[in-house]
Amino acid sequence: MGSNGCASSAWLHRVFKHEIRFILHWPKRYKLVDSQGNGNAWKITRGKRSMDHRDVWDARRRCWRKTGILYLPVQHPKHAHLLMLVVSRMGKGREPWYLLTNEPIASVLDAWRVVLAYARRWLIEITFRYSKSELAMESPRLWRWDNRHKLLPMVALVYAFLLSLLDLDSQNLCQWLLRHWCHRTVKRYREFAIPLCRLRSAISRLWLTHPLSFSFHSENSGWLMSIVKTLISPSSRSPCRQSTAAAPSDHAGRKRSADRRAGIPCPAWHARSGSSPPLTPPSRGTAWRCMG
Repeated sequence: MGSNGCASSAWLHRVFKHEIRFILHWPKRYKLVDSQGNGNAWKITRGKRSMDHRDVWDARRRCWRKTGILYLPVQHPKHAHLLMLVVSRMGKGREPWYLLTNEPIASVLDAWRVVLAYARRWLIEITFRYSKSELAMESPRLWRWDNRHKLLPMVALVYAFLLSLLDLDSQNLCQWLLRHWCHRTVKRYREFAIPLCRLRSAISRLWLTHPLSFSFHSENSGWLMSIVKTLISPSSRSPCRQSTAAAPSDHAGRKRSADRRAGIPCPAWHARSGSSPPLTPPSRGTAWRCMG
């Protein structure tokens, strides 16, 4: 699966050499050869009616688009391999997709599979953007391969941990984290199917307020699991009520305002109160103060 930046004779030569299956976004002005001779991709398909129409969901703009489809056999001027050109027409005002592939296409259903497979590429781009911005992969500044080899599994482990929190078995924990540590009132943000950015921010704020001890002692190893069991338990009280009851008296409003004016950072709960860390955020003012 490649964008129009990979559309070249040299790239196709390597693909044919290693016998790789591909779907390539072909620029409309690049040359192809059909049954009537050499021509641009848009000239080859000009005047040909779409073979089928279907409503396709545009994930980028969040709307349905009536899309037409057309496919025909073509060849590259410098290669004798038989290829298929699939054209996806997404309506007035939208540039058609010219998808060049070596996948066998015998029906309209096969052509739709090619279009829908390429449409999934946008989710891959979102994953790359998330890895660069949220997981700090845009500029790691690691020049040696050994250091990169150590960093990539660590990032993959963190990404897998965030995805595991979106599992159906962890929905209560995920909603609790988003509600109390990265709350949003905008409907668009609250209806995200995969709120990875908010989830990472919520966990970061939670651990800034309640620092974890990563030593594997018996008294510390089950702390996170105790939070999960308490949240999932149907007999547990409301998190807001728990936070109100657990908040110590030295976190009154005047104390918070004085600390904020003095620029005092938020320490750990158990360091200030001398007690074990509570299961819920101490108060909304303290949570905002931890965010800086």
